[in-house]
Amino acid sequence: MLLRIYFFLLFILTNITYAYRCYESRCDDLRFGVGMYYSNFNSINTPNYSNIGGILTGYAGGYWSNRLYAGVDLYGGLGNSTIQGNFIGNADVISNRLHFFYNATLHIGVNANTMKNPLFISLDMPAERQDFYGNREQRLRHISVYLGGSILGRYALREDIDLEYQIGYAHTIFTRFASFYFNDLVFFNGYRIDMGLGVIMRRDYDGVYEKRRKKPDFYAKIRGSYYQADPLEKGGITYHIMDKSFMLMFEFGIGLDATY
Repeated sequence: MLLRIYFFLLFILTNITYAYRCYESRCDDLRFGVGMYYSNFNSINTPNYSNIGGILTGYAGGYWSNRLYAGVDLYGGLGNSTIQGNFIGNADVISNRLHFFYNATLHIGVNANTMKNPLFISLDMPAERQDFYGNREQRLRHISVYLGGSILGRYALREDIDLEYQIGYAHTIFTRFASFYFNDLVFFNGYRIDMGLGVIMRRDYDGVYEKRRKKPDFYAKIRGSYYQADPLEKGGITYHIMDKSFMLMFEFGIGLDATY
C-alpha cells in the first residue's frame, strides 16, 4: 500500500509543468518531493527508538536583487519504529510501533553572492514534533522549537545542473517532553545541527531571465540532522532523551515556478 502511494505521488509530481526560474529582479523556488528516512533516537533510562519510513517534503522561497532572502522548509514522515526497552527499566522489551514526525523551518536572511550562484546567510527558526507510539511504558512525544542560523549555497556546475549545499546550527528555545511518566516543558536544553547536499537538474534553462518553457526541474537531496538534549530530571531519575540522536533523509522531486 505504501509503495502505491509513493508511485502515485511520483506520477503527480512529474506531470506538473512548471519550473524554478529567475527573472531580472528575483528568483522563485517552489518544490515538492517524496523520499525515505532513517532515524535513531538514542536514550539512557528511556527506550531507544530506531525508525524507518517515507517522507513528504515542500519548500517555498525567493531572493531578490536587493539581496533579501526568505524561505519556508517543510517535511514530515510516517514509518515503523523499533522500540527497545521501556521507562520502567526493562531493556529486553522490543516492539514495532508507529513513528510520525514533521518539521517546519522559517529562513530569513540575505544573499551574499550573485543571483546565479547565491549564498544565503539566514536566521532560522525550526519547529519539530516527534511521536513514538507504543504501549504505556514505551510511548513518547517531544515538541521542540529552535533558533539559530544556516548557510545555504547554490553553484552552477553547468547551465542545466546546480549543486546545492547547506549547513546550520540551532539552539533549543524549549522542548515539551511527554510520556505516561512525565509531561515537562524545559527551556534552552540542547541544540541541533543540520546538513544537506543536493543537485538540481534544470530542464528549461537557457540563461537567467529567459522566458519560461514550462518544463519541470528535477532535484535530489540528502539531508541529515543531529540532536543533543540535556538530561531531564524527574522523580529522582535522570532521563537522557535525544542523547546523540540523528536523522537521515533522501528526497527527490520537482521544482515549480511561482509567478507574482
